[in-house]
Amino acid sequence: MNNTPWWHPAYKFFDPDFYLKGDFSKEGFSYILPLNNEERTKREVDFVIKYLKPKNNDKILDCPCGYGRHALE
Repeated sequence: MNNTPWWHPAYKFFDPDFYLKGDFSKEGFSYILPLNNEERTKREVDFVIKYLKPKNNDKILDCPCGYGRHALE
């Protein structure tokens, strides 16, 4: 069995053929309003900001479960 940690580049967790494939798939997308990955990310972040209404010095804990798509936006 491979003992490479999941986060190590050799494990290839973030390879386009594995993890990122889900982000670029059409599963979960609205066919009425198709969005590319950048548009979808912006829409999701805008939603979070709209409902959390963070102030200038507020902090948001990012519980990582990906490659930081939302945190980077």
